[in-house]
Amino acid sequence: TGCGVWLLLRGGREAKRAVEMGRVIVLEPMSARDRRVIHLSLAKFEGVTTRSDSTKSSMWVCSVA
Repeated sequence: TGCGVWLLLRGGREAKRAVEMGRVIVLEPMSARDRRVIHLSLAKFEGVTTRSDSTKSSMWVCSVA
């Protein structure tokens, strides 16, 4: 769907930013489904890990040095 494509693009952009800046990027609260899409899309993104807090619906995109 269009929303899924947007999430993939957003995830990639934020992962790139995390790597370039060497920082953790915190995304806005989102649904469990949307967090899963981003987790799966970034699973093979070199130098990046993802983590989410389901109690707050927040997600972090982390750069690994």
